[in-house]
Amino acid sequence: MFNDTHVGTVHINCRNLDNSIYFYTHWLGFTAYKKDKQATIVAVAEKPLIILHEIDEDAPESNILESIGIKLSSIEQLSQLFNFLVAKRYPIEDALDYGDFIGFNVIDPEGNRLIFYSDFDTPKSTEINGKPFDYQMLTSLSHVPLSKIDDNTEIGFIHLNIPYEERYINFFVDGLGFDTRDSSSKLIWLHTGQYHHHVGLHLQSTQDNYQMLDISTEYSGLKYFEIRFIDKEDFQSFKQFMEVSHYQLIQEDQSTLIQLIPQLKCKVLYKK
Repeated sequence: MFNDTHVGTVHINCRNLDNSIYFYTHWLGFTAYKKDKQATIVAVAEKPLIILHEIDEDAPESNILESIGIKLSSIEQLSQLFNFLVAKRYPIEDALDYGDFIGFNVIDPEGNRLIFYSDFDTPKSTEINGKPFDYQMLTSLSHVPLSKIDDNTEIGFIHLNIPYEERYINFFVDGLGFDTRDSSSKLIWLHTGQYHHHVGLHLQSTQDNYQMLDISTEYSGLKYFEIRFIDKEDFQSFKQFMEVSHYQLIQEDQSTLIQLIPQLKCKVLYKK
């Protein structure tokens, strides 16, 4: 079992960069600052969470990204953000209860689904203090107004739509060292350590009309996501896996950017 390999910064292509910056700063309270002319870093406590890249406003939309999980430091902070968005009348999709964590969905201006969530110390199911979990329960968990997003906010997981082929699954399991948990023929949960999951793979077959994208076209949505190793030996094991695999390496320096399938790229790096 690999040692706490996890998802790092997620890179998103935006057809309207200004709208996305406004969403992440005005609605969610994150800090945004320029990376370069075409990219803006969305951060908390100077820690990059998402990097927004500007592309052509007529670019087609990718279906690779299912959702990004943004982990808040506490149930109270989750409730404060929920209440803030409700008060501002920002549309919220639904309340979520997975037993290990609770949260809610919002859609950003580019159509990307964000899941804001917070973990329980111990798994619970469908009830909090003996009452069913729903919007009203989430509202009542904190009566303190949101002041700012906590510095410990981080990317907790990413959900991807990928073809149901063993070679793609093997990249995450054999290459990146994730273990599987509570998986099915349509969904694989991947994790390291005792965490509930870091990656969710929504497996698509050709019968599902999976959208195979053109590698030469730039799409809105997911540009690439990072996987971070914190153990040097685990990173070396990954590099050995890549030596005998047939994935396309786009660049290699202190990190490696890999083309898995058209429009699905993964940047792998070692960071203490």
